[in-house]
Amino acid sequence: MKNVQKMSPRIESAIPDEVLVRTFARLDSIALGLAVGLVAGASLFTATAILILKGGKDVGQNLSLLNQYLPGFAPTWSGGVIGGIDAFFFGFVVGWGIAFLRNSLLAAYVYMNAFWARLDRFLDDM
Repeated sequence: MKNVQKMSPRIESAIPDEVLVRTFARLDSIALGLAVGLVAGASLFTATAILILKGGKDVGQNLSLLNQYLPGFAPTWSGGVIGGIDAFFFGFVVGWGIAFLRNSLLAAYVYMNAFWARLDRFLDDM
């Protein structure tokens, strides 16, 4: 078929399997979900607390619109806690989904490359 040049043993030994395993390591879905959730929840609570401490006539008028997406949220101390918990769960789902999607796409990429490499080697041997 086509002329495939083999890598020299020196180059092959320069790329050990451990490097490839670390390069294509799976993301921990739970850990990424917890990290994104904690940042989202803490950020919303902090933003709410800053607005409450700042005070004024209409405290958090724009921020209060988040209650359309986060049930129970209001620019109050208890609403900030409820909104932080809601944001944590939403962030957890987003982080978990990103890790799951990345792991799935990377696995498909690796398996497809392995399939085409085996097919190429098989066709060269014919």
